[in-house]
Amino acid sequence: MAAEMNQEFKRIQTASGELTLRGYKLSDIAAHTAYLYDSPKDYLESIGFDPERFSPRAEWIEGLQKRRTEAQKNGDPPIVVVAEFEGKAISMVFLDLRNEDKIPRLHFHIFEPELRGKGLGSLIFMTGVETFSGLHKFKRFLIEPRASNARMNALMRKLGFRHLKDFLLPAGPVTKEFMASQYEIIL
Repeated sequence: MAAEMNQEFKRIQTASGELTLRGYKLSDIAAHTAYLYDSPKDYLESIGFDPERFSPRAEWIEGLQKRRTEAQKNGDPPIVVVAEFEGKAISMVFLDLRNEDKIPRLHFHIFEPELRGKGLGSLIFMTGVETFSGLHKFKRFLIEPRASNARMNALMRKLGFRHLKDFLLPAGPVTKEFMASQYEIIL
């Protein structure tokens, strides 16, 4: 079985309580799915998603279950770090390795709106970076938030990511075409 499914990476004490950073479990699919399918459309569009491009909910869940189960069977290194707070998945950092240039991209989401802007993002995000660097031996990562996503762009600068460029990111399977800011960190 892959370490991803049950591995705990780090525990962090915060002013709000303890965060556990761990691998993605099949039980996280519910929180992950609710974030994408139940968040307000304007919020999803503000971070680059196009809800009109989402597959039907049941199809999404089935595909995610299949990919996570397959990763577990194959013993693949983790590509998702989940932040758990009070027994509930509240955030994830996702490592995207499907790029033609083979440079790993990071995606980061805090599921619970009331937890955004509380200072948890930098702790969660950097734990994901450190975890992926250690397990996959990557030393360079890119992240490409929507250029108008002020909160995420500020976080990247705060964490020491170097701004490389702004560019038009083509539409993807679940995203619209949008202006993105590309950041890089080399460890």
